[in-house]
Amino acid sequence: MEYNRREYAEFVSDFRKFKAECETETGAAERAMRLAIERPTLGTFFKKQKGDVVAMLLTEFNQEVYDANRREEGRLEGELLTLFKLAYKGLLSVDDAAKEAGLTVEAFKEKAGLEGYLLL
Repeated sequence: MEYNRREYAEFVSDFRKFKAECETETGAAERAMRLAIERPTLGTFFKKQKGDVVAMLLTEFNQEVYDANRREEGRLEGELLTLFKLAYKGLLSVDDAAKEAGLTVEAFKEKAGLEGYLLL
């Protein structure tokens, strides 16, 4: 069934607004659904598919969480790279660097590509 993209965008926008106002995402989804049902194009579709639409809305991709996770991954990679460099330059022992990274010495050397190097 074809539906109006503008109305759908308004529905998603309403959900996001209600998410800030409601205690639960389900409550926000239900409020947005009630409002959407009043719209001419989406109303008919949403009445028939209410459960599926709410489930889809509650599992939609969360860009903010994704971005936060990516930043955390980058931060951890940066910390590990710093530990590799400090160990390689002899400014930090491999044992201490591995411990700080939460790795065994062998795993640390393998990740760093240092297996063949004699590190003190």
